[in-house]
Amino acid sequence: SWSDQFGFDCAFYRSGCVLAGIFGKNGVSANEACCACGGGVKDENTSSTPAPVPVSTSPPVTAAPISVAPTPAPGLPFCFSGSSLVQVEDKGLVSMKDLQVGDSILVGDGRYERIYSFGHLDRTRKANFLKLETTSSTIEISANHLLFVEGETNAIPAGQVKIGDNLIHVRGDKLMVTSIEAVQRIGLYAPFTPSGNLIVNNLLASNFVALDESQMTVEIMGIHFNWHWLAHKFEFPHRLVCHYLSYCTSESYDEAGISNWVSASHKMSMSVLQLSG
Repeated sequence: SWSDQFGFDCAFYRSGCVLAGIFGKNGVSANEACCACGGGVKDENTSSTPAPVPVSTSPPVTAAPISVAPTPAPGLPFCFSGSSLVQVEDKGLVSMKDLQVGDSILVGDGRYERIYSFGHLDRTRKANFLKLETTSSTIEISANHLLFVEGETNAIPAGQVKIGDNLIHVRGDKLMVTSIEAVQRIGLYAPFTPSGNLIVNNLLASNFVALDESQMTVEIMGIHFNWHWLAHKFEFPHRLVCHYLSYCTSESYDEAGISNWVSASHKMSMSVLQLSG
C-alpha cells in the first residue's frame, strides 16, 4: 500500500489534500495514490458481492459484563488535563474538556486567539500528569509540555521545573512552585493557537512539547534551538492550512489521539534530529 516519504498513508490525507502534491514516494504523490485526493486505483478483480457469512446453530452464550479500565495513552503525550481552565472570549472560564475549535482563548497580554486545532485530543484515555502547585494556582501538565518560567529565556519542559521556581501569571506576576506531584487523569487536551501560547489556570504555557524532556534545548548541526521555536516552525503547514486559509473543516487523529498533522510534523522533526545527530 502507498505511503509518503514520512510513512503517512491515504488515511492521513482524508483530513485535507492541500499538501497532497508536495509529499510523495517513488514519484507518486497522494494526488495520484489516494481516492480522497482524486487518485487511487480500484481493483477490477475485486468482487462487489460479499462472501456468505456462516450461521452458527449453537445456542447463544450470554457473557458476564466486563469492566474495562481506561487505556493508558500511547505515543508522545503532550497535553493538559480536562479540568484545566482557560479564559474564552465572551464566555469566561471554560474547562479544557469543553473547548471547541474556533473558540477564542486568552494567550497573554490581554490578547485572544482562535483555537485552530487540537494537537492532542482524547477524552477517554488515562494519562500521567505533573501537578504543579503555586502560591495561588495549580496546573496539571504532561512532563514534556513546555511552560514559561522566570529566569528562562524560553519555555522549558514541565519536568524540568523545580520547587522554588517561579511560573508566569497572566498578570505578569511570578508565582512560586510550592509542590510537585505525579497524578493520573482521564482525558488529554492540547489546543493550538497561532502564537503557540495560551493561558491555563492563569499561567502562561506553550502549545508545544520537548521531544526530549531531559534537554532544555536541541542541537542541530552545531546550533542550539529552543523547543518552542522549533515546534512552532514545524507546525507552520498545519497552521497555514487550518488557521490562515481556514481550510480544515474537520480534524483526524491517530489511535493515540494525536492530530495526524502533528504526527507528520513530529516525524519530520525526528528525521531532522536523527540527521543532525
